[in-house]
Amino acid sequence: MTSREFYTSVISYLNGGDIDNAAIQEFAQSKLAKMDAQNEKRRNTERKPTPKQIAAAEYDAKLMEAIGTVLTDEFQGRSVFAEALDVSPSKASTLLNKMVAAGSVIKGEVKGEKGKLVGYKRA
Repeated sequence: MTSREFYTSVISYLNGGDIDNAAIQEFAQSKLAKMDAQNEKRRNTERKPTPKQIAAAEYDAKLMEAIGTVLTDEFQGRSVFAEALDVSPSKASTLLNKMVAAGSVIKGEVKGEKGKLVGYKRA
């Protein structure tokens, strides 16, 4: 059964006509099996990073290296790192959290003007 025959049968059924249930069921099952196979292949295929992703990773690596030079043994707020690297506090926080996950930075609290803030120091 072709896709055209399948859809024609479905339309016919919806308009009150007779259809070949076995053929439609077989066609639908084969299409679902093909979809499952394609999805499984997509899930298990390793994708190469795009040039944009490679450039972003290289940029982040340079920034993390620069963060390493700013880190001290005292907790510092993310704004210190943001100013030193000339990036937004959000970007600095993201990079610092990646470094925390890698184990090269420790996350803690530091007193700021408006209360306690998240601080970072060398591990």
